Amino acid sequence: MMMAAILALQVATAPGPDQGATRCSNAEEVALSRAAELIGRGDDPLASEPALQRAGSVEGCDAIILARTSLLSWNEARALARIGGDPAQLGPVKTRLEELRRLASGSLALEAEYASVAVQAAVAAAQDERGELELLLTHARDLAERLALRERPARWPRPFNLLAGELWLEVDRYEDARQAFERAMRSGSSHALAQVGLAESLLGLGQRDDACRLIRQVRDAAGDADARARRVAASCP
Repeated sequence: MMMAAILALQVATAPGPDQGATRCSNAEEVALSRAAELIGRGDDPLASEPALQRAGSVEGCDAIILARTSLLSWNEARALARIGGDPAQLGPVKTRLEELRRLASGSLALEAEYASVAVQAAVAAAQDERGELELLLTHARDLAERLALRERPARWPRPFNLLAGELWLEVDRYEDARQAFERAMRSGSSHALAQVGLAESLLGLGQRDDACRLIRQVRDAAGDADARARRVAASCP
């Protein structure tokens, strides 16, 4: 089943990176930085950052609204993995993608497109659509590179390499996941979650000693990453 045919929601990039931008306050900028740190540790910023907890709200600067919508969309898409990507359960994801589509007419259009493609890739992974996933990740990588050229790193719902690693791991493409997590670690971002993901990838590749050596180095994992790290550690001698 082609996920693009199910969702049929692509966002277009609007011109002008800052036209009509609602600038963030200092407190909002701090909240965004903190949210990125929490993601890197494996935690959910929506659970602990007040500026990101107003689900469905239009309050806040453009970047806050985009981050909130992207993270909500990601969580909805990732939840599908637990039910095998059941097409009958796509309603919430489609609603969130429509919200991202509306953001495509604003100042962060390219970021909104990146987030939309990332969420569609998460749905493809949940449905075990490896070919569709590969196409979507290629598109997401291109968008991330375009954003980097504009000095606007792709952060929501995940930086690209962390995003790719998580989704390749979901469909048991362990070598692809390993490479993505290694790139994430080299970038210096998302360190704990990237470490845990890399350890899981190595374990999937049958490299248990390397996985165990790496998992013992993890210090600041939280939330889901901490639970995953404990599972890897449990397999170690």
